[in-house]
Amino acid sequence: MPEKNSADVSAILQKQKTAKPKMEEVIPEYLDGEMRKTALDFAAFLRAEKTPPVWTLANAWKAAYKGKALCYIRMPRGPFDNQFDQKGMPAGDRSRNFWVVTLYLEHLDEYEQTIANEGLRELVWGNLYHCNNCHPGRCAPGVDRTILGRNINNLCCGRPPVWLWNPGEAAIAGIKRLLELEKKARADDAKKV
Repeated sequence: MPEKNSADVSAILQKQKTAKPKMEEVIPEYLDGEMRKTALDFAAFLRAEKTPPVWTLANAWKAAYKGKALCYIRMPRGPFDNQFDQKGMPAGDRSRNFWVVTLYLEHLDEYEQTIANEGLRELVWGNLYHCNNCHPGRCAPGVDRTILGRNINNLCCGRPPVWLWNPGEAAIAGIKRLLELEKKARADDAKKV
């Protein structure tokens, strides 16, 4: 597999570091057609929910709630951007037309029954980030964890478990619902303190 193109990453980082562009400004450079529309709609949703995506790194934005990451949105950082190699990652030239939403579902167990009742388990189970030796010596071959009642092997220990590649309308609807549930669980936790 080709190495990540560090020159591309550096160029993007330098260009964006000062400007800290809104996600909506960068989406048209990397996404086309329905994928572009879906990503722009998702960015608008996050803003409407008062969890605006804020630039964090080269082609990466974070939406936070209660001071912690709720999700990250990432786009390509060069033609050999292989740091996120997973089954959902597109093959070939990785300089355009993919994006990924990473969910930080810290309270997943608290709304597990709602996820089951609403048919969202398969969305979570089908989009788990498995170890790809991205942290040599620390993680490989990954960790085993129970997620929504299912034992999952070889999850990456250095990244959040749920990654959705190029989500379409149905996946975005599920993502929105999961984010709503996570926000409610975080708000309920804050009330307990």
